[in-house]
Amino acid sequence: MKLNRATAVLNAIIGSILLAGVLAFAGLDSLRHFARTDLTADQVFTLTDATKQVVASLDKYPLKITAYFSERLPKTIKPRIDWIRDLLSEYKAFGHGNVKVEFVDPGAPDFSPAEKDNVEKGYGVRPIELREMEKDSAVALKCYLSIVLVYGDKHERIDLFDEKEPLLDPSGTLLGFEYALTRCIVKVSQEELKGVGVIADKSTPPPKQPDQDPGTGYRHINDLLEKQYRVRDVDVKRGQLVPDDIDTLIVAKPKNLSEREAFEIDQFVMRGGKLIVFADHYDADVGQGIKTKPITTGIDALLEGYGLKLGGEMVADVMCGAVMRRLNAILTQQFAYPFFVIVGPEGFDTANPIVSHLKGVQLPWVSPVDIVADKTQGNKVDKLIRSSANSWTATDGTFVELARVEPPSGAQTGSRILAAAVSGKFQSSFAGKPIPKPSNADKPKKPGEPDMPDSSEEIEKADAARQVVATSPDTRVILFGSGTVINDSFLTSPQTGLFSQSLLLNAVDWCTVGDQLIGIRTRAIQNEGIEEVSDSKKGIARWSNVLGLPVLLLIFWAIRRFFRGRAGATYLSAARG
Repeated sequence: MKLNRATAVLNAIIGSILLAGVLAFAGLDSLRHFARTDLTADQVFTLTDATKQVVASLDKYPLKITAYFSERLPKTIKPRIDWIRDLLSEYKAFGHGNVKVEFVDPGAPDFSPAEKDNVEKGYGVRPIELREMEKDSAVALKCYLSIVLVYGDKHERIDLFDEKEPLLDPSGTLLGFEYALTRCIVKVSQEELKGVGVIADKSTPPPKQPDQDPGTGYRHINDLLEKQYRVRDVDVKRGQLVPDDIDTLIVAKPKNLSEREAFEIDQFVMRGGKLIVFADHYDADVGQGIKTKPITTGIDALLEGYGLKLGGEMVADVMCGAVMRRLNAILTQQFAYPFFVIVGPEGFDTANPIVSHLKGVQLPWVSPVDIVADKTQGNKVDKLIRSSANSWTATDGTFVELARVEPPSGAQTGSRILAAAVSGKFQSSFAGKPIPKPSNADKPKKPGEPDMPDSSEEIEKADAARQVVATSPDTRVILFGSGTVINDSFLTSPQTGLFSQSLLLNAVDWCTVGDQLIGIRTRAIQNEGIEEVSDSKKGIARWSNVLGLPVLLLIFWAIRRFFRGRAGATYLSAARG
């Protein structure tokens, strides 16, 4: 009997030691591997696989993420900051020891003035003023809400209330945080940033006041892209080549491009560059009403050679946006405008990451895109965006007050392709032909313009030494049938900005770095209202709380008594035997 008791004690001690070891190992392993359940519809509280791959690949330097957050924040914002804290812990876990996370309050009393000065001057971290209602008055809070990433000798800063691209608003909506943070990690960890070139008319003057409509210019493209890429404006009017350090070229709303400009764009593609074109055949005059007039792009023949033909009409659709019409000095009214085509998830190519995750997009004055079959043989064609089956085409987009949008009598309705991508090898339509001469070769060079030939003689001499590339390696060409969709007004509008930005950024990402970041761009966290609970559900919850614990204890006692009774019976039987 004593031997059995001593053995039992020894076994208990060994078991306790082993259990402690298992728990300690599990605790250490949980720092690298853990699991949790996310019951939200879009899995917004869980890192995407793309982010996990990015942080897991950081092996050259440790990544330090410092969140400069104030302890005291408005009540509407505090829950989102807590969510960010949890998400940053996942970044740390999936970084396998290469990601360090720290939370600092520069406004805390124990934060020295020297450290505060270093943070503000070294990293550009600045406090912002937010207001919170306390009792019957608004209280101004001076808050820090910035995150700084340091990787080697590079650093990037994210401001949650960034003026150009805010990730958080006073209502508590948190949009695109994971994308913004992962994008910065990719940026600081790259040896050299990818180059994106932009050909767009930027002569439209900016608004005089910050709150004015930004207009029809194309300045905001650079602001969006420079957060991840090395962006530069490209000018090929005088015979200069698209620079070799450009990986992807964007052509926005082309008008009257010369043959030489089309040639330089073509040769960029023939060298393996990716081309994204936002083009249509109409300009719109928005004044007291809306009137449209046709334009010549100068790039149609080039695109058709790649298998993408831009139609000469505009697409109208019963699925459309609205314009505001002022009735008098006080009243305004919304009217449906069929040439603001709205496309929902059913109109997107679910297999292509540019549009597969989009919730919707509005395409103004969009021209249809046709696929030229004999030019795309052997290449992959993605029909990215389609209008609804109740769409039609027209050549006059003059605004008419419509109580109900419907196709005109006799119009041929049907779904139209509004954007398409072709991947593969392309043939140059300039092969075997003389290089076109620039139309303004002798025009004086403007101050600040890049080095280029100064005269037609120099251009001819340089052209004589050039060889036209006839066939491209594998590359990509994308055509969107609307140039207006990415102008400053649409990119910054509260109604259309998110979707226009996503469309532009997704296309650039797909061409330049692949689909690594696309799936996480539009994930949002919002303050949800509390669902009203019925009296019956309240009663069930109340009695569950009252009776649940006693019932569980009773079940536990019964099970324990049962097994102890069986163990005692077995022991007595063995002792008697």
